[in-house]
Amino acid sequence: MADDSQTNAQHSGQTEVIECDNGSYIETLYDKRTGEPYYRTCSKGGALCRYSSDLWQAQIYAQYY
Repeated sequence: MADDSQTNAQHSGQTEVIECDNGSYIETLYDKRTGEPYYRTCSKGGALCRYSSDLWQAQIYAQYY
């Protein structure tokens, strides 16, 4: 599982944003080095974000913001 250390990971610039009902959102990002997707889940307004290599986990994070 990815953790908050990925805040410094380089990404390719490709993103997809999923808006959640509670105002939080999930961004799909791709690591430039590996091409692997990872997910950034942020609270409404983006004050708090968590990273995951699993969409299911990102959705769980979004439920609790």
